Amino acid sequence: MLTMKPLAAISDHALDELVHELRQPLSNIGLSASYLSLILGENQSRAQQQILQIQEQVERAACILNGASALLSRARTETADCSDSNLAPGTKAAAATPTI
Repeated sequence: MLTMKPLAAISDHALDELVHELRQPLSNIGLSASYLSLILGENQSRAQQQILQIQEQVERAACILNGASALLSRARTETADCSDSNLAPGTKAAAATPTI
């Protein structure tokens, strides 16, 4: 039976892989849109509008991936910091306990 820590590690690894696998095609789409914009020139206004929309969506998706990756990193750090096995008496957990 899997415990929560190995399950969380599998989940973290899966999320890392997902972010990595999405960034590659996203980069290719963005580069292709930039290249099309260069070769079309300004004469093809309708095509340029579509390319601009593609570029905006690529940037939006990249921001979402960067945000998700940052949240994942922060969650890992907080989980490591809050682990009872990592804390000695008088450290963060003990210091956070209010005195009455």
